This record gives sequence, structure tokens and C-alpha cells, in this order.
Amino acid sequence: MENTEKLNALENVYWWFRNPEMSGFYIQGWIKHKFYPDFIVKTKGGNYIVLEYKGEHLATGEDSDYKKAIGAEWEKLSGGGYYFKWAEKNNIDNIISEISKM
Repeated sequence: MENTEKLNALENVYWWFRNPEMSGFYIQGWIKHKFYPDFIVKTKGGNYIVLEYKGEHLATGEDSDYKKAIGAEWEKLSGGGYYFKWAEKNNIDNIISEISKM
């Protein structure tokens, strides 16, 4: 099952969308370029989840470390109800399970 189909199957998801690169929602970090996460999810409980999905070949490295750091900082500063999730092939089912409980 594709990841988007897994999101569609969650009863607690109100909506989700694929965030457009270079024109959608972004997180501005401490370096010049902006970070455009892959998906935005809103749950029926009112939570927002910013979801970044990386394939194996892109899951590590300086750029990935930076995105994980600013995503975690964004979540911390949001004041609650806003969450950042980093998903990879090996943990996407766990992330989908977490979202199902939000």
C-alpha cells in the first residue's frame, strides 16, 4: 500500500495534502534556503502534522540532519498541536500508527 493510501485509510485524518515544492508551506531555518516538507496532515482532533518522507539514499547526510533539526525546533516552538515527523521506508508504518492516535 502506498503511503498516501495509508493516510487515506486513517479514520482520524480530516485532510492531508502534498505540499508543493518551492511554493507551499515552508519552515525557515538558520541557513538561507527554506525547507518545504512533503506532506501536511490535519487530524480530526485538531492536530497538524508536518511529514517529511525520505528514501533510503536521501535519509542521511548534512541536508537531512538540518531538516530533522529545524523540524524538531519548529515542533518545540509551536506551543502544542503541531508535530514534525520524519519518515523513511523502515519506519513509515510506525509513523502512520502514531498519526492514527493523534
